[in-house]
Amino acid sequence: MRSIGRSSGAPLDEERTRLANERTLLAYERTALGFAVAGVTLIHIFHEVLVRASGWLLIAVGAFIAIIGLYRFVRVRSMLRPPSGDGDT
Repeated sequence: MRSIGRSSGAPLDEERTRLANERTLLAYERTALGFAVAGVTLIHIFHEVLVRASGWLLIAVGAFIAIIGLYRFVRVRSMLRPPSGDGDT
């Protein structure tokens, strides 16, 4: 995968890429939260061992999805140059 650098003709392309990266991170986090909430719900409502184990599994899957989303966000962000001139880091 090649690095996305700032060129004189495409500052909007980079901003769109940066915003798309943030939206993708939020989608990963929303999915992870959904899995975790479903797992907590199963644990609190049901008392059967298999269902509670499934709840813990859903929580673990949610954590894994959150970690993968964060990893991908950081990887893409590192390929982008920082915004220039705004003083916003």
